[in-house]
Amino acid sequence: MEIKGKFFLITGGARRVGREISLFLAEQGGNLFIHYFSSENHALELKKECEFKGVKVELIKTDMSRIENLNSLLDYAKRSDVIICNASSFERIPIENLTAEEIEKSMRVNFLFHFMLIKAMWESLKEKGKAGKAIFILDVERARRNFIPYHLGKELGRYLVEHLYKFFAPEVLINGVALGPIFPPEGENEEYLKKVAQKTSTKKYGAIKEVISAIKFFVENDTIAGSIIQVCP
Repeated sequence: MEIKGKFFLITGGARRVGREISLFLAEQGGNLFIHYFSSENHALELKKECEFKGVKVELIKTDMSRIENLNSLLDYAKRSDVIICNASSFERIPIENLTAEEIEKSMRVNFLFHFMLIKAMWESLKEKGKAGKAIFILDVERARRNFIPYHLGKELGRYLVEHLYKFFAPEVLINGVALGPIFPPEGENEEYLKKVAQKTSTKKYGAIKEVISAIKFFVENDTIAGSIIQVCP
């Protein structure tokens, strides 16, 4: 699939990794549906930057933790050729403070909404006789003690990529990109990344260009599904 002229839905697309993916796709001629929730100023600035490159951009403000908001995204999924499942809820919750409500809220953001968006795109593409792609942004780290709801959602995304992908093919080819350290957390700097990188197999932290390269690879190759590329494992 060529990027130019296609429509991409990027969840959590206004900041950090999502922003860089959005900018790359715009540079390549891709039209964008950029989802965001709280980063409105970033989203508006990004929209201008992408439109300057000559592509179509629509912003979607939606709280993915609330199930009643799902329908506001489904129509965009039906108009998309590719979905980048990037939005996540990375909230620190000690095990002793976990509640069913917190788990459900996180699971909606990290998995359920994305699953339903892929399903909606698959149904639409099947009706049109066309094919598309879905790419999950996953995590190399699979278990942090105080982030259980986050990891439950990410693990379901991984399961979808590795096992359930076959039920959506050939209309939607599903793959994943699992990220190690790429950007430092809010309030941290490059020294934090250097320290964390010592725990990776490569002893390096990742460059965003490597993430972009993986995204480009999956979009442009039409016979690959069920695969995960790890960046800085």
